[in-house]
Amino acid sequence: MTWQEVRCGGDLPDARYGHSCHLVGSRMFIVGGKGRSGQLYRDVHFLDLVDWTWVAVNATSTGPSPRFWQASVLVGHKIVVHGGWNGSNHCYEDLWVFDTDSFAWMQPRTGGLPPTARYGHAMVLLPDGRILLSGGATIDEKCVPVYHKDLRQLDTETMLWSKAKTTGGIRISSRCNHTLTSDEEGRAALLFGGWGLGGLQHHENNKRAGAVTLAACSMLPHEAVSTNLPLLRGRGEPEHKYGHTCVSVGNAFFVFGGWNGQQACNEIVVFELESG
Repeated sequence: MTWQEVRCGGDLPDARYGHSCHLVGSRMFIVGGKGRSGQLYRDVHFLDLVDWTWVAVNATSTGPSPRFWQASVLVGHKIVVHGGWNGSNHCYEDLWVFDTDSFAWMQPRTGGLPPTARYGHAMVLLPDGRILLSGGATIDEKCVPVYHKDLRQLDTETMLWSKAKTTGGIRISSRCNHTLTSDEEGRAALLFGGWGLGGLQHHENNKRAGAVTLAACSMLPHEAVSTNLPLLRGRGEPEHKYGHTCVSVGNAFFVFGGWNGQQACNEIVVFELESG
């Protein structure tokens, strides 16, 4: 694997972190985030991957308030955004949808048992159309983070939230700033890393039940979600971390960057799902 620095033109977005990023065709969209001097963003940009030009999107309708560390997932050509944090004393629990074709924001009505306000959580799209939401954190009245371990699911047909039924022997510990990524075939999703009560969520530094580095949610055709570990092959031993990124290519998961509790990481770790 070889890194290549890309020079981009156009209307470059301001420096930021905690934003959302999704690939739609030959365009890479970013939404929101937090920048220098605590500046919060609500803007949308996309990078044209053909000519490497940034474009500032003029949304055709009003979108969510400025925020960062929101969770998001791509459903078709629409970016679904949930929650986030204002960097102070308020977390969000709203759900928004951005149409990358019409550049329109919409706020759909939802029902059922929705997740509470939170930031640093993760969402993934299951093959049957459900959106699975995992973990995150909330800021309490003393501005202290409270970590979550619940799994919620949103039926994208009925727009009803419910608690995800789980099977398997692994209890996922409370955490935020982890990743939840599906392989391209939809066989499994990989939940990796995160930060929670007691620090980095892994076995060596955290002996509580369910403090795991890797957990998988098998994508079953029914409602149940299995938390059994999949058969994985790893290339290299990963550092325990949070705030990293994870993408899938075929049956492989590529984990890059993050914070290991002392410094930023620049390693790439590859996990592959074994057949069978």
